[in-house]
Amino acid sequence: MTYAKKPKPANFTDVGQLTASLLAPMLKKRVGINIELISHWTEIVGRDIADQCQPVKIIWPKRISEFDDFKPACLVIACDGFAALKLSHQSAEFISRINAFFGYKAIDRIKIKQQPVSQPVQSLPSLKPVISKELNRKIGEMTKDINDSALRRSLQELAECVMAKTWEPI
Repeated sequence: MTYAKKPKPANFTDVGQLTASLLAPMLKKRVGINIELISHWTEIVGRDIADQCQPVKIIWPKRISEFDDFKPACLVIACDGFAALKLSHQSAEFISRINAFFGYKAIDRIKIKQQPVSQPVQSLPSLKPVISKELNRKIGEMTKDINDSALRRSLQELAECVMAKTWEPI
């Protein structure tokens, strides 16, 4: 008598961790930049400036031998127009924030490269459900016994979203 083998459980992997583990060595080798710096850029420099600039590469000074003293690097940052001016005025503060992120004095200067910065993908337009008068009446009948008006309206909106066949922009 043979027994069927139990199927192995599916191993799920976080796509972000997978891509980070694949990209980190390539970025370090080709561009000299750390994937953690890119992923935490908004927290390091702040949302107002992070939307208009992004780190491009880290230029590490050449070392002749492994016994040479460590020298901090130069961080190249791509910026849009006014952000370049703001970044240049606050560069000392950003350098200290970046070094605090790394945990040692990794960067001692910032080189600003004025170029368009890729913008995040625009969000989808807001949509509202399109429902017939009969469906609206039916939803009203289903929720008429609810005394709390805010709860009733929320449930009506939920029912409209669930039962709608088409949607239109707001």
